[in-house]
Amino acid sequence: MTDYKKAYLRRFLFIGIAVIILVAGMNLPVRWLSLTVVLIAALVILYHFNGISNLADRQIQEKAAKEEEETSFYPSKQPSPKRKQDIIYYLMTCLFVALFIPFELTGRLIENYIEWKPYIFDLLIYGGLISFFIAWIYYKRFQVIFSNKERGYYVVLWMFFVPLLMIFHATAWYNHLSPSPVIKKERMAISDRGGNHRHGNKYLFLTINNKKTRFELPKYQFEKIKNEDSLLITVKKGALGYAYVGKFEIITH
Repeated sequence: MTDYKKAYLRRFLFIGIAVIILVAGMNLPVRWLSLTVVLIAALVILYHFNGISNLADRQIQEKAAKEEEETSFYPSKQPSPKRKQDIIYYLMTCLFVALFIPFELTGRLIENYIEWKPYIFDLLIYGGLISFFIAWIYYKRFQVIFSNKERGYYVVLWMFFVPLLMIFHATAWYNHLSPSPVIKKERMAISDRGGNHRHGNKYLFLTINNKKTRFELPKYQFEKIKNEDSLLITVKKGALGYAYVGKFEIITH
């Protein structure tokens, strides 16, 4: 018999730790690292909230079984055909991997947002709600019953993460690629610059509102910049309303 009190406490403990990490991650100086930490912490929080929901369902089922009450809401279910189990499991796993691989590529678009936190909050709130609703409908109405319960648990998770990643990629690219009006052009002094040698990323820091903000540049343009140069940035309003730097022009002295 599961000790539900301890199970609930563990879930809430992990949620508390993830909330602390999320808040700390939002203040990291490197925007791309901050984005990654915030997203992972948010996913951990949603994962454990889903676990709490599953614990509550299991507790209700065990109580009903103990009292020998048969209801239509919790019918006894036999495992689905093995072929169906394999198709659903491998399909959802492949979709998750395929959507997670270009995560960094899409993240580079957000690297050049003027303010990226509003986008992340909207993604987690609206995208998270949509994804949770899809996973909940699958779990309650269309769930494939696996002989291996661990596989069934992973499929429920993929039912949440796959729609969320789809929304992440679609909104980031749509906001960036759709024709966007120019908000302003402004000359900015370069505060600092550097790069990620492992991934080949080249970035620099510009001081905006008395705060250093990191932006990513193409390698060919980055190598032309000298220490005394400044940049003329073109700020555009994205299709979804999130402003980003659409163009960097080097101004030499």
